Amino acid sequence: MDGLKIEINVAVPMRDGTILRADIFRPDSEQPAPTLVVRLPYNKTNASIVMHLCDPVRFAKCGYAVVIQDCRGCAASDGEFYPWRDDATDGYDTIEWAAAQPWSSLRTAEQYSTTVAAG
Repeated sequence: MDGLKIEINVAVPMRDGTILRADIFRPDSEQPAPTLVVRLPYNKTNASIVMHLCDPVRFAKCGYAVVIQDCRGCAASDGEFYPWRDDATDGYDTIEWAAAQPWSSLRTAEQYSTTVAAG
């Protein structure tokens, strides 16, 4: 898309070595962007759910980086899914990972379990 950079199934390592997969939508710019993190147990490629929670293209066009991640054991992510068991540490690790990326302004959204967070 014009003016946007979209990366699909980016590997995000967790502290225990499990790889979770995320799609990243961001402005195609060298300038770091504030970052929103959305974590889903429903499959990040399910457009109706993603659009209901957060339209990543719209937010990216407004200058945000948007990370949409499949929770542990769901869809493209590795591991086993146990509701809520790993959400706190996986959410923390994902936010730390996102904040360390060169495209992130270090202003990264707080994460709520399997829903949208804004910062």
